[in-house]
Amino acid sequence: MDGFVVRWASARLILRSPVSVGFCRGMGVCLLVMLALAVVAWGQTAQELEDIFWQEVVCERTREVEAYLKEYPSGTYVAKARACLAAIARRVEAEEALALDRQTIIWVQRGLAALNYPVGVPDGQLRQVTRTALLQWQEARGLGATGYLTSAQVDRLTAAGRAEAVRQLEEAERRQAARAARQQAQAQAQDTEAALDLDRQARIRVQQGLMSLDYPVEVADGLFGPTTRLALQNWQRAKGFTATGYLTSEQATALIEAGGQRQAAEEVEQRAAAEAERRRAEEAERQQAQETARQREANELVNTMVWSSCESRQGHSGWGCRRGERAAAMTGLSIRFTSASRFIWGNTK
Repeated sequence: MDGFVVRWASARLILRSPVSVGFCRGMGVCLLVMLALAVVAWGQTAQELEDIFWQEVVCERTREVEAYLKEYPSGTYVAKARACLAAIARRVEAEEALALDRQTIIWVQRGLAALNYPVGVPDGQLRQVTRTALLQWQEARGLGATGYLTSAQVDRLTAAGRAEAVRQLEEAERRQAARAARQQAQAQAQDTEAALDLDRQARIRVQQGLMSLDYPVEVADGLFGPTTRLALQNWQRAKGFTATGYLTSEQATALIEAGGQRQAAEEVEQRAAAEAERRRAEEAERQQAQETARQREANELVNTMVWSSCESRQGHSGWGCRRGERAAAMTGLSIRFTSASRFIWGNTK
């Protein structure tokens, strides 16, 4: 029973110790490690558990050393633990003796950030996030992971911070110079195009040239708005020119020539369309004339037949036929003969 109590208490000790919990909070992997330690602890003696506990302690970490002393105030490794705390105290005193001012700490923080150990916004305060970054940097370089600064480390990190600041300054200057160069080139390009003194027709040809080369503009109206400038930039970039969006003499000549070819092609298309329309109109006029001629022939035939019918009934010339009878006969026959003639003419085309 006593062995069970010891094992259970030891398992609880490992599970709730800062070594297991304080530095692994919120991490699933650490929870698995703690569970494994608890399983191992179940079958270990008290001394074995103390040995395991001490093996997990990092001497440079105050909280871990203090956690060991709290759980094992008379333990096997008490002297070593107190020596660790004394060493930590000396490091703290050594850092305090440096009398680091706010600006120096900011340079240290910038140096850590430049070396990919983020500290948030450099504020000149050695808070936990800066201590953690410093600890990681010290561990990576084998400097003794204390989380506290030495004079040599301050110099190294300050130098890294200043170098990064110089790099950023040079990069900003390069960007500013490039921006100024672009602005100057843009102004020169505008002056070059203005000196060409292109009239409206030439500008229209330029826009037509862009359109013919598959660089669309909204409308070829001779006005160089944003769409035309963008199309011109894309064309210049594709041709290996500086993409200013403004014309040089060479570029204007090339696009005007392309625009003239497009206009010539459009004129050919327009002439072809006009010719086709003229032919359609002539054909419609011809058909209308034929229809009128057929109607006239049909009417003449009806008139002849009506007169003949009237004369045969009256026995004398058509002048003796009554007007009403003649008109009625003409109307009926005209309708029938018109229908018949259309049928005949339609089938003989």
